[in-house]
Amino acid sequence: MVRGKRRASPPSGAGPSKRPHGRKLLAGPPESSLFSPVPGIPLERSSSPPAPIPLITEVFLRKQVEALTTSLAVREGELRWAREDRDAAWTDKEAMERERNTLVRVATERALEVRGLRERLAQMEGQPAGEAEGR
Repeated sequence: MVRGKRRASPPSGAGPSKRPHGRKLLAGPPESSLFSPVPGIPLERSSSPPAPIPLITEVFLRKQVEALTTSLAVREGELRWAREDRDAAWTDKEAMERERNTLVRVATERALEVRGLRERLAQMEGQPAGEAEGR
């Protein structure tokens, strides 16, 4: 030890006479003195139980859970929109298929009608004028 300078803390084996005077240390977790506004003097205890000091990993994991929860909510919203879009596309597809089927049916009926008229015309052209009118 250099003369004229004092140590910041008493040596580890210091007896009661070399310990700092002032407030008496309260029994409690060693980390309680870490957050004291005055070094070496712990905060005074209140009647309510002390709030637990979160560990860095716990804080980190809580932030991760918050971020994942937010991300999940966003993804759920996107999934809901995608399902709505899919359902709307499915409804449009079904409507277009019904319309196509109707158009195909109408076109088929008209084609059959035209075929029948051509066959009738061909028969009428092959018959004498008087017989065709009698039908």
